[in-house]
Amino acid sequence: MAICDRLRGSYGYYSRQMSAPPSEKRRNVLQLALTDGCSYNRCTFCSLYKAKETPQFGSGSFGIKTFEEFVFHAKRVLNYLEKHEPDTLSALERIFIGGGNALTVDTKTLQRSSQFARKAFYDATGNFPRRISIYGNTNDILMHGRDGLPALLQGGINLVFWGLESGNKEVLKIAGKGYDDIKAEDTAVLLNKMRLNGLESSLMVIPGLGGERYYDKHILDTVRILRIARPRWITFIGLHIIKGSPYERWIIKEERENRNRRLTPREIAEQTAEMIEKIDFKTTVGVHGEDVHGDLSNPVPIGSYFLGHRTTTNERLSFLLRREASARPLPQAFEHLEPNFNDTSTPAIKPPDDSVFLTDLGIYSLTHIHDYRINNNTRRQLNKDLFLLSLLDTELFEILIRENSYISEKPYLSNFLLS
Repeated sequence: MAICDRLRGSYGYYSRQMSAPPSEKRRNVLQLALTDGCSYNRCTFCSLYKAKETPQFGSGSFGIKTFEEFVFHAKRVLNYLEKHEPDTLSALERIFIGGGNALTVDTKTLQRSSQFARKAFYDATGNFPRRISIYGNTNDILMHGRDGLPALLQGGINLVFWGLESGNKEVLKIAGKGYDDIKAEDTAVLLNKMRLNGLESSLMVIPGLGGERYYDKHILDTVRILRIARPRWITFIGLHIIKGSPYERWIIKEERENRNRRLTPREIAEQTAEMIEKIDFKTTVGVHGEDVHGDLSNPVPIGSYFLGHRTTTNERLSFLLRREASARPLPQAFEHLEPNFNDTSTPAIKPPDDSVFLTDLGIYSLTHIHDYRINNNTRRQLNKDLFLLSLLDTELFEILIRENSYISEKPYLSNFLLS
């Protein structure tokens, strides 16, 4: 359990659970609370800080410590660890300044706070922290801008977790993010410039956001922003539609009017795979499950992978995702949904009656799946065809893969598909 969770409600930690990336709640990370809650708190899909009361700030509100309060808090925590948990203290390597989006604090206070935290960490452990990280949303990153971010870097902050979620204008509006694609691009440009100076970024993306209607736009526009920002890490976080949330009300209305629908778990995995295929820079991607993200887990988790040589690693990950998705039973809530809900040009595939159809289906799918001249709707249908074939006739599926020239020339692809 993270330090901030063990000491919640005491030693300067707030009574609400601190929101932090899973990587920042590890045993070697010291979490310090500069803020409580979320200064924005209007995302339609999120309920983390809504209607949660605290003695300090009341229900659903946001609070910031003064610099003096933060100093007192940091000293108390480190003194506690020195007296009661010396093993924990000796294992510390990093600092996370929370909570929800502490980057909303003004540049001067944030710089002073991180500088003090860095020095106090050294005094307590004998080592400077390897990194100091912080959550930040788009508007707060832009608020600090080209002048403020270098000052924060000088103060010791060298990693910003940015909740991008999507790069598409319509999807961002649906998600209630409070900014558009232009601001997202401006933020990406700024973070890429700061990356060259030593300020790294880790971006969060939510596959499934916007539903089937915005499937392709979500992929293309999000990848466009990722390519501009070139973050060191990308984390795909599963869309968890919260009962009673504005997002749930929106998607229910869309489905009733037959304009849209939520994606199935397999389609979310496919959308994630398509995004990964289009990443053309070196980065580490994370597609984690309940053990890391809890309710926000991906329906098809595969862990973390470094993307180096694009033509090999990206294809391996996308095939791994699709293979894992095809092996998982479709939840009962999605059984009534047929492929390509709004795409009347491609009829839904019905279960075949004979092996001749299966053979034709497999040969066509394997031959055309990597033809980048086809549109995304067709490629998605081909993937679904392969899923269907692998489920209905495993032996035939294996024969077709081994005999397919594209697959046979790339042994790692056939290994992923057949294992």
